[in-house]
Amino acid sequence: MNSFRGGYSRVLQFCLSLACLSHICTRTEAICYKHGKLLNCLNSIPRRSELEGAGMQISVQINNYGGELIADLPEEKNSYSVNSLQIFNSTIRKIMPRFFSEFSSNGLELLLFNGVSGEFELNAQTLSGLEEVLTTIRVTNSRPLRDISYFAELKKLTKLHLGLTDLAEVPANFATVLSRLISMDLTRNKLTRLPWDALASRIQAVEFQRSRLSDNQWHCDCTLLPLLQVPEDSLHKIVGFQCASPSGVAGFTLAEFRAANLCKSPPIKESGKDDNFYGKVPFEGADESQLGVEPGDKLNPLSGSGEPGSVDLREGTQGENTQDVNTEVASAGLSTEVIAVIVAIVVVALIVLIAVIAFKARQSSQRRTQASRKQPTQKSNSYCAVIEHPSPPRGGSGAQKSDTSGVNNTYIKDPDHVERQPLAPGYRDNRL
Repeated sequence: MNSFRGGYSRVLQFCLSLACLSHICTRTEAICYKHGKLLNCLNSIPRRSELEGAGMQISVQINNYGGELIADLPEEKNSYSVNSLQIFNSTIRKIMPRFFSEFSSNGLELLLFNGVSGEFELNAQTLSGLEEVLTTIRVTNSRPLRDISYFAELKKLTKLHLGLTDLAEVPANFATVLSRLISMDLTRNKLTRLPWDALASRIQAVEFQRSRLSDNQWHCDCTLLPLLQVPEDSLHKIVGFQCASPSGVAGFTLAEFRAANLCKSPPIKESGKDDNFYGKVPFEGADESQLGVEPGDKLNPLSGSGEPGSVDLREGTQGENTQDVNTEVASAGLSTEVIAVIVAIVVVALIVLIAVIAFKARQSSQRRTQASRKQPTQKSNSYCAVIEHPSPPRGGSGAQKSDTSGVNNTYIKDPDHVERQPLAPGYRDNRL
């Protein structure tokens, strides 16, 4: 029984030893092997002797490496050359200045990083010496890139792929980079703008192939106008573009944004006017209210009306609803509510004007009436003609009674007096 236990213990120790040795080997094994023009290295970078043995114009692949990139300078500069360096699933803590130039004997044409983390930078120090040779940079699913301004110094750079690198903005000199590219991939980043005029010019070149711009935060406004004016046969070279803001046009593709006709062509510049037209586009940086779009409104890119509330015919899909360019641009920035307010103001003004005119007319009429009442009326003091009757002689029989008059109607007058009696009491003719 004891012998059995002793044998079991020895077997267990042997198995544990094998497991430990296997674990140590897998963690420390560093090897490079050559296959034709390819030198593939695991957990290490190739040594100088391995590079010299590989020969000229070789491609180097580095996998699962953790450490610094430091060049082991060869004794003879022309003993080998590397035209392609590809690093996968590694952690790079530091890159020596001019490493890529020294490592490749100044022959590096393609630089690829895939799944590489660390604190490295692709800047003037690390890329120096490659200005006249490097043609392709591919960095995907790697550490965020903060500064790519030195890419403009790479005069031979024609292919730039920077996918999933958390790139939030491009440098001011990126138009220089665009002017040389034939292929560009900026997918799955945080970009909001590009130098659209430079891109519009470049995609019309015959040699330009494709620009992939999907999964970004593109802000669509009238700065896109140069791109919207590109012919359709060139515009299709831009792949995956979708507006993310403002909310009224979120989801619009570039073709839909152009179909909505929200941005108008700039007027012909007159002499003496400001040359910086595109810097003062009406809805540069405008919010939804300036675009005539309420938050949450969707535009119908096929209607071309630019009015909020239109139904998106592609409901459930990603469209190019960011028009600013549609909403934001077609009606020169007036919303339905603003137009309604303007119409109401005009109507009220007309009503007030009519009331004032009526009041003035009434006052004028009253003044004329009062003036007519103050004028003196014409009165007639004319009387009818009278007939003179001679008085009876003084020595007569005295008072005579008239058959038609009363007792007290006796006239005693001087014989020389001639009485003038009216035929009728005096009256005033009201018609005079």
